Amino acid sequence: IEFKDIYLEGKKIMVATNASPFDMFFGQNTKFEMIRIPANKRTLYVKQLPATTLPRANMVGKFKMTAELNSRQVNTGDNLELKVNIKGNGNIAMMAEPVTGIPETFEYEAPNSEYSSRTTDNSFYGDKTFTYSLVPTRSGKYDLGPLKFFYLNPKSGTYDSLVVANIPVQVTGDDLDNLVLKKSGLDRFYETALSNSGEKLRGHGQSGVWAFLGILLLLGGAVVFRLVRKPEKDVPQEDSEADWRQRFR
Repeated sequence: IEFKDIYLEGKKIMVATNASPFDMFFGQNTKFEMIRIPANKRTLYVKQLPATTLPRANMVGKFKMTAELNSRQVNTGDNLELKVNIKGNGNIAMMAEPVTGIPETFEYEAPNSEYSSRTTDNSFYGDKTFTYSLVPTRSGKYDLGPLKFFYLNPKSGTYDSLVVANIPVQVTGDDLDNLVLKKSGLDRFYETALSNSGEKLRGHGQSGVWAFLGILLLLGGAVVFRLVRKPEKDVPQEDSEADWRQRFR
């Protein structure tokens, strides 16, 4: 891409405008004025990034990457935090997250990110941190690596990569399936109610909850039926002929 006739404002300097060399030497009767020295127009050529199939390779510069866990041993269902920090020169704000190798037995969403940058030696320098919140669902020994970050090296004109190969973690506890982890608040409410009453759900997952709801509906219907239903009145029976004779004796 070619940008023609780029104009730079130039530099302002203070100069003496109406003093003789003698006055300037002794500092007498000297007046100064701020003037601007313009710069020549320039043409800027911007190269396109080389074509690549590498994922998320949108950075140009030189970088370093580190990764750390808040714990190397966790229980299933607990929160595990993985922080990945990438620092270097370039457009830090536009940096994409690295490519991860997190196993499917960990539930997580897109990471939170924060960055800081400053200008130094006519370039941008800074770092960006990506924070992943992970929830392990099965016990065992796992490796959260490798982490990979791809970028273009401006000196060589080729793509380089940063790799954190191994991030081991030990998960203990009972295995959890996705259904248990994603229960709704209503499911948790009924499970808590049953636990407090000393009862336990039969079955697993939502089937037990629906069974409990069915029992509640049956009990509620029985109570309403007994409240609404009116007792039958005794129907008077006709006196027999013997009763009439006995009554009028």
